[in-house]
Amino acid sequence: ALAANPKTTNPAIEENLGLAYQQTKQLEKALRQYQRAIPNETTATPAQQLTLKQLRLALAQEQIENPEKPDMASALALYDAVLATDSFQAEALLNKALILKRENPQAAVDLLNRLLEAPQNQTSLSPLERFNILSTLAEAMLNAHTPTNQPLAVYNQLAVLANENPSLGLTLTPAQWATKGYLHQQTKQWALARLAYDEVLKQNPQDGESFYNKGLTYFQEEKYTQALPLLEQALKADIPALQAHYTLGLIAEKQQRWQDAVPHYNVLKALPETQQQAIGLSSVTIEKRLKLVQTRQRLTPIAKSDLLPTLRKR
Repeated sequence: ALAANPKTTNPAIEENLGLAYQQTKQLEKALRQYQRAIPNETTATPAQQLTLKQLRLALAQEQIENPEKPDMASALALYDAVLATDSFQAEALLNKALILKRENPQAAVDLLNRLLEAPQNQTSLSPLERFNILSTLAEAMLNAHTPTNQPLAVYNQLAVLANENPSLGLTLTPAQWATKGYLHQQTKQWALARLAYDEVLKQNPQDGESFYNKGLTYFQEEKYTQALPLLEQALKADIPALQAHYTLGLIAEKQQRWQDAVPHYNVLKALPETQQQAIGLSSVTIEKRLKLVQTRQRLTPIAKSDLLPTLRKR
């Protein structure tokens, strides 16, 4: 029908052809036909506006999931077209934020905050939807290097949601609990940090990093007796947290057990430089501490109780 009258626009035929393309999953062609049928979207009927929105959302998802070549730029353009007519459309805001959370994390943060603050979303979002949005928001905030209290507040909301909705199976992942613990450490909330690391260890009892970080909170509070077994456990884990050697060496120094510090620093000294850097150390730092404890060890006076047996033997 369209070919028979190439110079004549027939919106009804254009729209029906768009519907046919939509039914056969040819989304790009369907959207093009609807746009020809409705050149001015401001005058479209509510049903037509809904169809255009649904097509753009579906086509954007198709562009993202294209196994050969995902087209994020086209997907972003489609989400922008949806938001131009509905600035609080939840799916468009969330999916656009998911695309941007690494390359432009601050833009993702702004989009997700807009989504959560929209009046119509205050009651319409399910706990699961809110949980997923908050998870993405926390990640975007970390990527955007926002002040520590902001992502920490989001992780606290996630923990509350999970606690209030046990039947939905909502739970923070070990990585999320570990990040929450780290953020508590950054704000010197040592007890709350330890609770977060305990949650990691419930899910992964052999997580060396969590044993190390929990021990580190005690070290930072100068509670060395509590720190020692946790740091030692960190070295016995399936994947040992080798940086625990450094903290154990420091504790030995603070307790003037110079001879006990030396083996820990020697282990670190023997590591390849790349491995030293991976745990936040350098060969210069390790060598400096090792020389310091060896010097202190030589300068420490020999106690009479240790000296007498030696003299008797001579």
